[in-house]
Amino acid sequence: MRAVLTLTAILLTATAARAAEYLPVCEKCLNPRITTKTGAATSAAKAEAVVVAEDAAAWCAVNRPRDAYCAREEVKNGGDGGRKSYQASANCTTGVLQSMDGYEYRVTGTWPDGPGRGRPMLRDTGGNARSWKTTVSGYGVARSEWDRYGGYSLTGQWEVLCGSSTPKATAQAGAGPPTKAAAVASTEWLAVCSRCPAPAVSAKSGIGTARAVAEARMTAEELKGGCSDTEPQSVSACVRL
Repeated sequence: MRAVLTLTAILLTATAARAAEYLPVCEKCLNPRITTKTGAATSAAKAEAVVVAEDAAAWCAVNRPRDAYCAREEVKNGGDGGRKSYQASANCTTGVLQSMDGYEYRVTGTWPDGPGRGRPMLRDTGGNARSWKTTVSGYGVARSEWDRYGGYSLTGQWEVLCGSSTPKATAQAGAGPPTKAAAVASTEWLAVCSRCPAPAVSAKSGIGTARAVAEARMTAEELKGGCSDTEPQSVSACVRL
């Protein structure tokens, strides 16, 4: 009888975990479970999440089965995101996401290919799009090759808060007078790094050939966005440099 009750408890726990929602840090991460979500699909969507003991135990059973203290430490440290609590918010109308990594991103259309194909694609304030999997250094063998806050994470956060559709302003870019959001969506950049301001492509030729060439320029507005993140106390001086 005890074995039956134990198996029943395990099945109920697994069912509850599958029904839960998460703010995704990465595909293989111990992700925080959403505890509160309000304003979904509105201009004031918000979610709060934490790593719970139930999820930590399941993750540890697969990744660190010999570590008796794994689940307790994961809950204490907040899983792979390294936070005791997580918050993400979005304006689903204008396409702006305040990610749980503390940065702002904008929906600029959908992923053209790869595992995210057809799903909302977001760029940072410098116009850079994170790769679907951004490799980072972690601790432990399992974590050393995991992606954290890459395109998968940003797209997942947006979908949790706003659903899978892109904002009307993005989806209908070009249907009327050009807007700032539409301009951002149609602009191409030469990426420097995942958090760097990127120069906008001003001319290109020979695309798809052996003599492909692209020229790009950095505008003051793009520099201002990057400086606001790196040197918020001296944005003007940063832009001049």
